[in-house]
Amino acid sequence: MHVWFDLVGYSPFTLRFPSAVAIGLAAGLLVLLAERLFSIATATVAAIVMPLLPVVAAAGTTGRSPAFELLLAVLSTVLLVHALDVSDARRPPLVVVAWWLLYAVVAYLSVLVFLWAALVLVAHALSVFLRFVSAPRRRWVGLAAAATALVLVAAAALPFVHGAIPQSRQIAWLQAPSLRGAIESSWRLQFFDFALVDTTRTFVTAVAVVSWLLVLLAVGSALRRRSEALVVLLPWLVLPTVVLLAASHFGKPVYSGRYLTYSAPALAILAAAGIVALLPYAKGVISGILLVAFLVPAGQVWWSVRYASPMTTDLATAAQELTDARHDEVGPAGLILGKMRRPADQLTIAYPSSVAGLRDLWTKTDSVGMNYFFARMHGAVNAAKETDGLRTVWYVGDDPAELERVAAVLRADGFDERTPLRFGGGGEQNVIVEFTR
Repeated sequence: MHVWFDLVGYSPFTLRFPSAVAIGLAAGLLVLLAERLFSIATATVAAIVMPLLPVVAAAGTTGRSPAFELLLAVLSTVLLVHALDVSDARRPPLVVVAWWLLYAVVAYLSVLVFLWAALVLVAHALSVFLRFVSAPRRRWVGLAAAATALVLVAAAALPFVHGAIPQSRQIAWLQAPSLRGAIESSWRLQFFDFALVDTTRTFVTAVAVVSWLLVLLAVGSALRRRSEALVVLLPWLVLPTVVLLAASHFGKPVYSGRYLTYSAPALAILAAAGIVALLPYAKGVISGILLVAFLVPAGQVWWSVRYASPMTTDLATAAQELTDARHDEVGPAGLILGKMRRPADQLTIAYPSSVAGLRDLWTKTDSVGMNYFFARMHGAVNAAKETDGLRTVWYVGDDPAELERVAAVLRADGFDERTPLRFGGGGEQNVIVEFTR
C-alpha cells in the first residue's frame, strides 16, 4: 500500500479502491471455478451472489486485507483444480510441474498476506486426499504433486510464521466465544453481518437462512449426481471456521468472523448451485423466488454496510465536521483526542488532511516507538496541560466526564469553550469542541 500511495496519493478513496478491484477480480475467477465444478448457469448466479454477501461487501469497501485474502483464496483454488486436472490427464511432466509451481507461488503469497490463509491450504490438502481416496490408481500423481507443493509452501512460510507469532499481542483483545456464540457466529454473523455498522437483525437472519437453505439444496443435488464439487467446496467452507473456533476454545483466542472472509466464495458457489438445481421445477419460478429471497435481504444488509451509522465512532463524519469548522481557525492550534470507541488516532491516520497543521497534543509514544499499530496516548487531561503558545485547541471525543475535566483545565489557562459540534456513531456524546483564547 505504501507503493500505491506513493503513486496516487492517500485519500479514503485510494485506500479502499484496491479492495473493490480485488473483489471484482475474484468474481471473475469465481466464474471460472464455478463453471468447472458445476455449470455456466451456476457460475453466472455465483458471480451475482458473492458481491452481495455482506462479508464480501464489507471486504470490498475497507482498506484492510480481506478482499485480497479472498482473491488469493479463489485464485489458488482455481489453480489447484486445474493442476489436478492436468495431473489426472497425464499431461507432459513439464506442464504438470509448471501448474503446480504456479499454485505453490500463489499459495505462499496468500500466507504472506494473511497467516490464517494457511487454513485454505489445509482445506486444499483435505480435498486432494478425498479425491485420491475415490480413485487411487488414477489420481496418485495429483496427490504426490499436491503434497510436494504444500510441503514447499510450508517450508518457505516457516520464517514468516516464526516472525509473526511474537506479534500475536496485536490480537490480544480477542475472546474465546461461548458455545452459543460460536454457533451464532458460524451460521449467521460470520458471513451475513458487519459488526462495525448498525445492521437490521431481521434482514441479517433472513439472508443467512435463505443462503444456508440454498447450500443444503446444492449439497443434496451434488450428492445425487456424485459431483466432486463438494470435495473442493465443503472443506474450504467449513474447515477454517472449525479450526479457528477449536483453537480459540482449547488454546488461545484466535477467532474473528472477518478472518473467514476467504471462505465466502465457497458459500456463494453452493448457494448459486442450490438456485440452479431447482431450475427444472415449475419452469424456474422457484429458483427465481429463492434468488429474490436472497437478493432482497442481502441488498438491505449491503446498503447498511455502505451507508448505515457506525456502531463505533463515525470518524468520517468527525473528520468532515472538523475540516469545515477549521475554516475560521485562529492559529497556532492543537488537537486533543479523547476517549472513543475506536482507537482515537485512527482519525489522524485515516483522514490526515482534517488535522493538517495541528500540533499533536495526544501522543506520548508514537506507533513506531510502541512497535504497534497505534500510538500510546498522552491522556486528554494531560494533553490539555501542554498548550503553551496555542490560541486554539480542538477536542474530539465521546466521554462527557472527560470533556468536563479537559474544559476545566483549559478554562484555567484562559481558553473559552465554543458550542460543541456533534457527530454520529456509538458513544455517549460524540463531540468536537473548539477552545480559543
